[in-house]
Amino acid sequence: MGRERFLIFFYSEVSSTMLKAREIAREVETPFVVRAARQTKGYGRKGAFWESPEGGLWFTAVFQVKRLSGLSALLALVVLRALKSEFPDLRIKWPNDIVFEERKVAGLLIEVKGKVFWGVGINLNNELPPELKGKAVSLKELTGKDYDPEQALLDLLDRLSSMLSTFEEQGLSSFIPEYEKELVFLGKKIEVIYKENLITGIAHGISDEGFLKLQTPSGQLLLPDGTIVKF
Repeated sequence: MGRERFLIFFYSEVSSTMLKAREIAREVETPFVVRAARQTKGYGRKGAFWESPEGGLWFTAVFQVKRLSGLSALLALVVLRALKSEFPDLRIKWPNDIVFEERKVAGLLIEVKGKVFWGVGINLNNELPPELKGKAVSLKELTGKDYDPEQALLDLLDRLSSMLSTFEEQGLSSFIPEYEKELVFLGKKIEVIYKENLITGIAHGISDEGFLKLQTPSGQLLLPDGTIVKF
């Protein structure tokens, strides 16, 4: 991909930056970003609703890469590096949620439709509703600081361009030690739902494709993105 500059489209409100990005992608060349102050129908993995009020960082970056294998894990590291510079106790919950303990700070959604559509939701300064207090937390709540969403976005895009350049040349392998160090349940017993079966094993890290390596009594499983993890 190289160190390219992203064209940024900003909206005060959209239903979803992902959906808006799909519309724009019909007419605009990559790379570009759609950012919104708030989303009314933001969604995450498996279509789950994502609370997206003002104060958070909600965007979809659209770009093209030659290498897709392991991309999800790489993009999680892009966000983690940026946020850990503010709060070092953040970790990755496989495949690509950024969490403090069991509360989500950021979530990623990746859709590939000829181009990569990378949706990111970060609880930056936004207030969280009472029903999410035990499940999510904002960076401001953790640090006591106010953040500039625009500056946070520019920092993320700079990291994205730099890390994608290395990823395109070398793949995920050079990033795996860092990813595994930050994996919240590395070496722990977890349960997963795989092919409609509940399986228990020890999380041993990730493969070059970003699959979760799970050691079970009957051998090692490689679990693809989309596997449900309970821990």
